[in-house]
Amino acid sequence: MSHPAPDTLVAFLQGELAPADVVPLEEHLLTCPECVLALDQLGSAESDTFLSRLRSMHDDGPSSGPTQVGSLPARAPEKTSGTEKLKPRPAPPPKASALKSGRAYRWVWITGVLTASAYLSLCFGSLLSSKRTPGVTPDPLPQIPTKQTLPSLTELIGQAQASLAADEIKHADERLKLAHQHLSDPTVTAAQRGKVYLLTGYVRQRLSKLDDAVAMFARVLELPGDSDDHAAAAFRLGKLALERSQFDKADVLLKRAADWQERRQTKGLALWEVRLAQADVFAAQKRYAQAETFYEEVVELLQPFDAQTHREVEAKLLRLEFAQEKWLAAETRSLAMVEDLRRDHGPEAEKVLKAEETLLDLYLRKGDAGSAEPIRRRHLAVRTQQLGTDHSRVQELAESLVRCYLEQGKGAEAERALAAHPLVKNSALLGRAFALQKKYVAAEPLLLASYRADPRTETRQWLVELYDAWGKPEEAKKRRGTVNGS
Repeated sequence: MSHPAPDTLVAFLQGELAPADVVPLEEHLLTCPECVLALDQLGSAESDTFLSRLRSMHDDGPSSGPTQVGSLPARAPEKTSGTEKLKPRPAPPPKASALKSGRAYRWVWITGVLTASAYLSLCFGSLLSSKRTPGVTPDPLPQIPTKQTLPSLTELIGQAQASLAADEIKHADERLKLAHQHLSDPTVTAAQRGKVYLLTGYVRQRLSKLDDAVAMFARVLELPGDSDDHAAAAFRLGKLALERSQFDKADVLLKRAADWQERRQTKGLALWEVRLAQADVFAAQKRYAQAETFYEEVVELLQPFDAQTHREVEAKLLRLEFAQEKWLAAETRSLAMVEDLRRDHGPEAEKVLKAEETLLDLYLRKGDAGSAEPIRRRHLAVRTQQLGTDHSRVQELAESLVRCYLEQGKGAEAERALAAHPLVKNSALLGRAFALQKKYVAAEPLLLASYRADPRTETRQWLVELYDAWGKPEEAKKRRGTVNGS
C-alpha cells in the first residue's frame, strides 16, 4: 500500500477527513511506523495537535459525561406565550469527527504502543553503543577446530612429545585428542598412527587410566612393521601386566621387547630397563636364581652413568639375598651401600640411617648382636639429638640397645642404658640385667612381677636361668616345666 499524501494526514489530524477514508487510513497507520512519525511531526507543528484533540475528546469533566467530537451545544430555550420550552436540537448525522471519536481510544492505544516501542529500541541501542570501547573490536567467539583449522599431525605429535618432556600431562592429552582427529584420514601412515597410540598410552598411564593405556599400547602392536614404537609398547604392556600379577603375560611381552631392542637398538628404550623388568617378574615368582642373574646384568649396564637406579637395583639384589638367607653376600652388599651413601650424603643423613637399619635387620637375623651394637648406639645418639629423650622413637631405640647388651651378656651396660632412659618401663629387662651381674636378690622380684603381668616365654626362660645360676634347682625345674609347656 502506498503512503497517504500529507494533505490527507493534515485532514485526518483536523478531523476533516471523509468517513470513508478514515478506516483505511487507520489500518495503514497500524502497520506503518513511518506514517505515524510523519503524523506526529505534523501534529507538533499545529497549536491544536492530534494527540491533544484526542485527549480533549476523552477527558471527563467534573459533572458531565464524555463529549463527542463535532457535537454542538444545545440550542437556547425559546420563549413562547409565557411558558419556556426546551427544544433540543436534533442529533446531526454522523460525520467524520463523530466516526473518529468512536475509534479514539483504539488510536490512542496504537499510537502509545508504537511510540513506546520506538523509545525502547532507541534506549537499548544507546546502551549497547555505550558499552563498546572506541577503537576496540570485540574478540571473536572460540571456534571448534575442524580438519581445515587443525594443526598438522606432525605438529601435534611434536607438541605432545614436548609437553610430556616438560611433565605437562594435561596439555599433552589435549594435543593428542586433536591428533586422533587426523587418524580418519587414509593417507596417515602406520608409523604416525603408532606414534599417536604410543604417546596416548603414556599419557593415559600417567593419568592412572590403565585400561585406556593398555588398549592404546595394544593398538601399536596390531600395526604392521617392526619399529621402535613396537618395542616400547611391548615393554609398557609387560610392566603393566607385572603390576597386575599377570606374570606369564609379562614374561612374553618383555621377551618381545628385549628381542626388538637387541635387534634394532631401540631409541628411547635401554636394554637395562627391559632386563630390570624381567628380573622383577622372576623375583615376584620367587625364581631367585634367574632374577639375580638379570639384576647383576642390570648393575653392570648401569654402573657408569645412573647412580640412583644402580642403588635401587642393589637394594633389590639385597632383598633377594635376604630371601635366600645368603647372609655373607647380603652383609657385603649392605655395607657397601651404607658407605656409598655416607660418602654422598653424610653420616647422619636419613638415607644413611635407613640403609643402616637394613644392615641391623641383617645382623638380627644372623644373631650377631656384637655387630649391631655400634649401629644401635649411633642411631640412639642421632635420634636423641634430633627428637629429644622423651620422644617415643628414642625410647624404642633405647630398649633395642638394652636388648642388644643383654644378648651379649653385658648386664652392667644394659643397667646404665636403662638408667639413662627412665621412660623405658620394662622391669623384666632390668631384672635380666641384675641377673647377668649375679644380683639375684634384686633380679628375682622384678622377673616374677613381669612374669605375673605378662607370662611370656622370654621372662620364663630368664627365671629358669636365674634359679639355675642361683643354685635353686627346684624353682628352676618348676619354671622349666612351664617353659617346655608340660
